[in-house]
Amino acid sequence: MAIKTTVLIVGAGPVGLILALRLALANVNVTVVEAQDELDDAPKAMAHLPAAFPEFKKAGIFDTLVAEAGELANTGLTFRKTSDKSIIFEPPHNPARPGVLIMPQGRLTKIISEHLKKFDNATVLMGHALQSLDDSSNDNIKATARTADGSEKAFEASILVGADGGKSTVRKSTGIAFEGETLPCQLVASDVYYDFAKYGGFKHANFMADTENYGMIGQITSDGLWRVSFSVPLGFDQKDIEAVAPKKFEAMLPGPRPLQYKVQRLAPYKAQQLCATTFRKGRVFLAGDAAHCKSANS
Repeated sequence: MAIKTTVLIVGAGPVGLILALRLALANVNVTVVEAQDELDDAPKAMAHLPAAFPEFKKAGIFDTLVAEAGELANTGLTFRKTSDKSIIFEPPHNPARPGVLIMPQGRLTKIISEHLKKFDNATVLMGHALQSLDDSSNDNIKATARTADGSEKAFEASILVGADGGKSTVRKSTGIAFEGETLPCQLVASDVYYDFAKYGGFKHANFMADTENYGMIGQITSDGLWRVSFSVPLGFDQKDIEAVAPKKFEAMLPGPRPLQYKVQRLAPYKAQQLCATTFRKGRVFLAGDAAHCKSANS
């Protein structure tokens, strides 16, 4: 027997979960299905611009985010030359005005998830991978999801939202085209423990300008964890990235040699600028990366 809900959301990333939270607050029955067994904690987005703050406030999570971010709740940015780390431009930062809030995407997702658990009209089903959807009816939309044990569950909803990322199964199932370009390089998000403040006077977010060793160096937490993003050729695999990472750090990190740092993880992602030809087809909607992909630094 099909599980009936008003809105079925595919994807339990921050986009899918914050949408579910907004709907739950509006007394709409909502179900979220997510293919992975656990919430994604991979090193992804971490900087949230003031334009997003009104939505965080509407969702009732803004005060929690600010408290969790601490000193990183209102940050500025700097543009530097990679070659000598000198400052090219540093826009004035007024602590009295909203700045960039630093919060790793994995942590943001968990906070939204915790708030969502307070609502009886919201359900999140992990380990449920979308298998099919049928949008032929004018009255509802039907979908099936495969669970971790191999069984299938059926769903019926008035609306289905694909918030399942750049490789969206929902978008592909509805035949919506994804147009744009993939640039001839990929970016690597590395999370590194290093004292940038001591050795380079770095703070908050730093965009590094160079023809080859460009990227971003930004503080993630208050305990010394920083994001160092850099570019590598499109064909590089994980082994290639691990081999070239020390050379990238040598070029981009300030301070005395030999460098003393600790890499927590490396995660490559493609530099893309893609957009769906439509964000809606009948009762199916696209949101987040399923609708549009714009890589940082690209």
